Amino acid sequence: MAAGIKTFYRRLPFFKKSSWHSIFSPTETASVGEITRKLALRLTTSEIIEKAVQSAEKQTGYPGSTHWHPYSVSQGHAGIALFFGHLDLCFPNEGWDKHAHNYLTKASLPVETIETPHLGLHTGLAGLAYTTLYLSKEGVFSQTSG
Repeated sequence: MAAGIKTFYRRLPFFKKSSWHSIFSPTETASVGEITRKLALRLTTSEIIEKAVQSAEKQTGYPGSTHWHPYSVSQGHAGIALFFGHLDLCFPNEGWDKHAHNYLTKASLPVETIETPHLGLHTGLAGLAYTTLYLSKEGVFSQTSG
């Protein structure tokens, strides 16, 4: 990759070394990590996602508020891909990147058949582009992820 492009990616905030520190004790941090992993494992199956989407549509008191679009970050596979991508950052070498790329594929494929997809960050193609960039890790997808 050209040096200029690599420098560009390193300037993006999510590629910088974080100075963030947990407010939890080491025991609490381990517990939160374990709960997060258990939740994430449930999200690795598409059936759970489909059931959750259907339940949300039936149970909401605001029918216009649920609109699943696979390419959406806020209500779609792109958001789940972003979640798994961040898990991979927090818990490297646990295989979360594979799930992230699986959901990125699920988010991307329907875009080809949509005549006029939304363009916004949360519900549109800009969010899908951001998710793709985030998962790319400095602009180059991992050889083992795809």
